[in-house]
Amino acid sequence: MNQKNSPVNFWFKQVGVAALYMLSGMLIQHLITNHSVVSIIWPGSGIALAALLIGGQRYLWGILLGSFLLNIVSSYSLWISSGFILANTLEAYLGFRLLSRGTHAPFALSSLSSYLRLISFSAIANIVGALIGALNLQLAGVINSAGYLESALHWWMGDTLGVVLLVPFALVWWHTKTPQYTLKKQQEAMLLLASTFIVGQIVFHNWFNMYFSGIYTGYIMFAFVSWVAIRLDLRCLTLAVLIIAMQALSGAYPGISAFTQDISQTSLYNYWIYMLTLSGVGISLATYVNETKQNEMKLKESELHLRTIIASEPECIKIIDVEGNLVLMNPAGLALIEADSLEQVLGHNVVHIVAPQFQDDFIKMHQRVLAGESVQMQFKAQSLKGKPLWLETNAVPLQSNGQTMQLAITHDITDRKAAEDQLKIAATTFATSEAIMITDADANIIRVNQSFEKITGYNEAEVIGKNPRMLSSGQHDEGFYAAMWQEIDRQGSWSGEVWDKHKNGSTYQKQLTITAVKNANGETTQYVGLFANISERKQAEAAIRKTENHFVTILDSLDEIIWSASAPDFQLRHISVATERLYGVTQQAFMRDPELWFKFIHPDDKLRVKASTNQIFHLGKTELEYRIIRSDGQVRWLSDRMYVVYGENGEPTELVGTAYDITDYKQAEYALRLSEQQAKQSLEELKHQKFALDKHAIVAVTDVQGNITYANEKFCEISGYSLDELIGQDHAILNSGYHPKGFFKEMYRIVATGKAWHDEVCNRAKDGHLYWVDTTIAPFMGDDGKPNSYISIRTDITQRRIAEEQSSYLALYDPLTQLPNRRLLMDRLNQALASSIRNNNDGAVLFLDLDHFKTLNDTLGHDIGDLLLKQVAERLTACVRDGDTIARLGGDEFVVLLEDLSELEMEAAEQAEVIGEKILNALNLPYLLGTHEYQTTPSIGVVLFSNHGQSQESLLKHADIAMYQAKKSGRNRLSFFDPHMQDAINIRVDLEQELRKALDKQQFQLYYQIQVDNAGAPLGAEALIRWSHPQRGMISPFHFIPLAEETGLILPIGQWVLDTACAQIQLWQQTEPTKHLTLSVNVSAKQFRQEDFVSQVRASIEKYAIDPMLLKLELTESMLLEDIEGIITTMNDLKDIGIRFSLDDFGTGYSSLQYLKKLPLYQLKIDQSFVRDIATDSSDRALVLTIITMAHSLGLNVIAEGVETEEQRQFLLENDCKHYQGYLFSQPIPIDEFEILLSKHDAQKLS
Repeated sequence: MNQKNSPVNFWFKQVGVAALYMLSGMLIQHLITNHSVVSIIWPGSGIALAALLIGGQRYLWGILLGSFLLNIVSSYSLWISSGFILANTLEAYLGFRLLSRGTHAPFALSSLSSYLRLISFSAIANIVGALIGALNLQLAGVINSAGYLESALHWWMGDTLGVVLLVPFALVWWHTKTPQYTLKKQQEAMLLLASTFIVGQIVFHNWFNMYFSGIYTGYIMFAFVSWVAIRLDLRCLTLAVLIIAMQALSGAYPGISAFTQDISQTSLYNYWIYMLTLSGVGISLATYVNETKQNEMKLKESELHLRTIIASEPECIKIIDVEGNLVLMNPAGLALIEADSLEQVLGHNVVHIVAPQFQDDFIKMHQRVLAGESVQMQFKAQSLKGKPLWLETNAVPLQSNGQTMQLAITHDITDRKAAEDQLKIAATTFATSEAIMITDADANIIRVNQSFEKITGYNEAEVIGKNPRMLSSGQHDEGFYAAMWQEIDRQGSWSGEVWDKHKNGSTYQKQLTITAVKNANGETTQYVGLFANISERKQAEAAIRKTENHFVTILDSLDEIIWSASAPDFQLRHISVATERLYGVTQQAFMRDPELWFKFIHPDDKLRVKASTNQIFHLGKTELEYRIIRSDGQVRWLSDRMYVVYGENGEPTELVGTAYDITDYKQAEYALRLSEQQAKQSLEELKHQKFALDKHAIVAVTDVQGNITYANEKFCEISGYSLDELIGQDHAILNSGYHPKGFFKEMYRIVATGKAWHDEVCNRAKDGHLYWVDTTIAPFMGDDGKPNSYISIRTDITQRRIAEEQSSYLALYDPLTQLPNRRLLMDRLNQALASSIRNNNDGAVLFLDLDHFKTLNDTLGHDIGDLLLKQVAERLTACVRDGDTIARLGGDEFVVLLEDLSELEMEAAEQAEVIGEKILNALNLPYLLGTHEYQTTPSIGVVLFSNHGQSQESLLKHADIAMYQAKKSGRNRLSFFDPHMQDAINIRVDLEQELRKALDKQQFQLYYQIQVDNAGAPLGAEALIRWSHPQRGMISPFHFIPLAEETGLILPIGQWVLDTACAQIQLWQQTEPTKHLTLSVNVSAKQFRQEDFVSQVRASIEKYAIDPMLLKLELTESMLLEDIEGIITTMNDLKDIGIRFSLDDFGTGYSSLQYLKKLPLYQLKIDQSFVRDIATDSSDRALVLTIITMAHSLGLNVIAEGVETEEQRQFLLENDCKHYQGYLFSQPIPIDEFEILLSKHDAQKLS
């Protein structure tokens, strides 16, 4: 019988569990329950659950017994004890069932997830025990109903902490093996546990209490627990946690622990949280570290196993990374590529061992594998020592560390490829057109190919096993064959020509080669015979020889020299006997001296002949005529034709040629050339000239009366008449009537004198359309010295004339309104000025601009704007006299040029004014633009010719200035130029140039005007820009801000103001007295409407790290007249950043509650024009009261500017306006003076 399973052993274990349960309960009751009805720590729950998890549910008896004995010892009545026993046993059993669900194996604390299951399931099970236990206490009258939930919570907390502290300790010490620590690791474990104990004593038992005190010193134990969790194992960790728990608890009751006050004040809540957290952190970390170490160990084992398999594999196995570099290769692979070690090739790209012609395919194969395919490939390669290889690789994708690599098994197929190549060679050879016959060592036939049958007539079955002598024709004796076999035995092979007999009895001649095949011992094992039928070739050679002899006989009888030479070296092979007649030397002399031919050539022709012969291989042939000097000194002309003969592959193999004497021909040709040269030249010139004329010119010939006698095809085409219709007709039928009468009379006068005439003529075609021709008419003079006909040569220039007219029009007229443009205006103005001086009369220039034309374009579009410009042009044309000029300069700018005005300046001005007023009235009438009715007004500037230096530029410039004066005076009016305007313009131009440089030269500075509350305390300031000019002094913003607005300089200036203001806010934020001050910055409409204005403000705020609530942007009411929705969107975006807004000059513009309530405003600023007279003007007082009331009703802050007297301030204060700005408090001053002003100010008001 097994002693472990005996009843005695069983009950011994049950009693052991019961004893542990009872003793732990008595200890806790003794220590803790004096301070609380229910203990916040209950080790028994941990003992009970650990017993069940380790030993199974049979240990319920021990738990029941322990709980029963504990309650008896505690002097509880039987029915109360029964309730406690039920609660304690049921929660342990429920926790056991939850943790054992779905598995037959004992629960083990092996991972972080198992630890979390333990804590969560036991916490759920403990709820049941807590509810039953608290109910039992209530039924027993120990607690009332109000204390039920608190007692249940304490019960649950005590059970949970008991499980947290004891169950992990019991499980890891019971289930896990004792680790095999090295001596160094044992020393580290002892040091860590000892250090944990000592520090625990310091923390919880007040060792060295003069250095450590307070509950927060207990958190130093987290470091030691983490240290143990990481460096050691779960056993040491649970032991360390248990030691700390006992130290903390044991030190609390003598009053020396950090948790002493916790007993009386919180019933050990802090202790419970502390231990629960400490244990949870430690065990979670330890299980995680333990799990990680186990995974690493498994991974190492798996890797070692894989490496062992790979290393033992006889085939090459390699791993290649994404870039194609070698990561791993087994010994078989290293041996295959002849690498000395893995380090020699590790990290190198494997494509370098692949043959170049296969590298692209190899890279594509690698990419396919990385894409997830399994690929097989054969390729040529080379080992590291140069050995050629044929390899076959099977590659599959391999996932490693989140990357896809290539795992490949490679086979050496070099021998197989060589065998395949040999088979291919053998098969190709055996399929040759030559006959192959293989015999054994006894000369018996064992194999023949198909060509054997074609040549001999015998198939393979008929000759197998027979001797080749069966083919003998009988034409060779025995001595022939004996000599053949002797040479085979001596040399190993024999080659020669043999006569054999065909199966059909005919004989044929063959070229035969016999080779002996020997084995490794040098013994002949086979004979291979290779032969081809050469009968036809022999017959052809004989025929060729016969033909050659025949041709030689013929060639030698010719007067021409026939020659041939090798190519490309020009070595003479043959030359006919005609050389003796032409050169005076023998045929043999030419054959002996290859240079003799060139030596005979005339010195003046040698270079030309040499150049031509050098080109013959590029041209394929050439024909030369050159002179020779015969051996007897005569000079003769030869014609030499040379041809290149090419081989089968296209290479030059031979040169052939003929040469014959052409001296007589050359002499006759020379004589003929002399007699015909001049006539031929004249004839050719005439033919060419006629061809050129007919091809490119319009040609006609008339007699002296003007009747057409000839017309070419182009003349007929352009005129529309046929040749029959033209011949005999007067040339005047083409007159268009365009030219004046004297035009053609002058033409006839010139040509009648024998001179040519040239001009451009407009003619009329048969269908009536006009065309232009560039015409030259030349007389053809008779023998009498007078013209007997006229030749006209014309060129069609119609398209050119049309293009010139169109170009001229476009260069001078506006294509939209058809009015003269600036160029034509300047020309007419120049003529008008000259005429004014010449005739002593005056003139005027009216410069006209449409008011608000840009708004029309922006709202209704440019098409509508163009319609308006056209109608304006029509109305202007109707308003002026016939001789006046109206021009459009561009956009909506027009100029009216009035000429022939009175010589008296006043009368001329009145005449110009009358026309100007007429234009004003005409342009004020409504316009119908498509479906839109629109009304606009012009502004007109007028300048007279007199007293203006008679300059075109000055007139237009002064008219433009006068026009702008009309706009400034309210628009829709006419204004004459005043010389004083030019002075103002010059000043303005100078100011603009200096303004552009002022920002770069740092001439701007900010002045600050303080803003205060009703007690006089500073709230902030308004930043006001000033221009400190080095020559002009301080320039008011009223002079340069409008100019900056017009020129666009307001944008960089506004950005500078914003950045400077933010920098000042940053400085104020750094000191206590000024960190609350706000700064108001004025923003122009153009600056605010920038697309990136919000980004600019945000960038400045971030750059200077300021509180955006301290920055106020002041806007004017005039900004709100256009695109109010866009303004609101921008304001809301800035408000989201934290920016606040003040509406400046409120009440002076177009104030409307409709838009005012939509704006995200913070403040209304009462304009100083209303504040100035509130003490004396009842209307201003009423307006100010209305603004204050409106602001308060809208929930807005209100501030008054321009407060200069105490009376004004008092009135505002009495009417609930409590913020002020004005000279009463301070003028705008530089920052250094402003800082002094702040320093003099006390907490309530300015001194």
